Amino acid sequence: MIKKTIKWGLYIVTSISIFMSIFSIVAEKTEVKVYDFEIGKQVVVSTNECPCWEQAIPFMIVSIFGITLITIRHFFDKKSEKK
Repeated sequence: MIKKTIKWGLYIVTSISIFMSIFSIVAEKTEVKVYDFEIGKQVVVSTNECPCWEQAIPFMIVSIFGITLITIRHFFDKKSEKK
């Protein structure tokens, strides 16, 4: 049960990372907003013109790491089935 949970968690994290890295590269602009309780609405803290490489690169690293782990796991599962 734990192995399946870890496997699916790895699949989900890798999928989200791939999506976010692609989104960070193709987006036109990103804004960081914070809710200000005194004013009672959201305030823009910063804006970045994209492609946002400083946001995409960490997601790309996580995606590559996740794909590598999935490939290694798949390889060892097939190897253990042949025995």
